[in-house]
Amino acid sequence: MWQLAHSDGELVTSMFGPRTGLWLLLLAKGGGDTEVSAEPWVPRSRSHVITFPRDLTERSEMDSAVTELTRRTLDEVIAEARLVTRVAVTVRTATFYTRTKIRKLDAPTTDTDVVTAAALRILDLFELDRPIRLLGVRLELQMPDQR
Repeated sequence: MWQLAHSDGELVTSMFGPRTGLWLLLLAKGGGDTEVSAEPWVPRSRSHVITFPRDLTERSEMDSAVTELTRRTLDEVIAEARLVTRVAVTVRTATFYTRTKIRKLDAPTTDTDVVTAAALRILDLFELDRPIRLLGVRLELQMPDQR
């Protein structure tokens, strides 16, 4: 541990990446959380992403994919008896340019029509002038203690 704490930061981040490397250095120097919690992890969101075998070029194909991803993700949220507070859509073009846009819902819900409409409205915010290689939908959830 002493060796890691006194290591060159640039060397550690070049080996483990900027986030993990800095986190390891912080831990080695005694930083980080001081308490260990036995509380189970409560997921903050659910998501599904699909990389297509061929690029999507038609808007109807994109709408259909976002609708299906939203339905699959929402089914998992409903099974957990959780509520959706925000909807995010990720779009990656064939050139690997990736963007994510997110919007807050008016009220927490699991209404399929509301959540799907929000996802499609978010898709409308993208410039869809290039073939799409990947689409993703993330549903952020209300935490149980916020009800």
